[in-house]
Amino acid sequence: MVVRRGTGFPQKAADLFGRSVRAGLCPRYVGKIASAFWGSSQATLSVAIWSVTDRVRILEPTYNVPLHSRVPFQ
Repeated sequence: MVVRRGTGFPQKAADLFGRSVRAGLCPRYVGKIASAFWGSSQATLSVAIWSVTDRVRILEPTYNVPLHSRVPFQ
């Protein structure tokens, strides 16, 4: 995900995630705590994104590369 910090998105997403955890909200289809948090974080990201902008682009699947799997350029 690439975002502009000036939108306030990162803080909004963190706030929404914290509120959802404190409220005990999580997807019902998962059983493990880590999975529940993952599902909750995905949901709060969606809400946070759309609450700050409607300028969202979904890129082609070839752009879906986890950054941690990239080897740093030397």
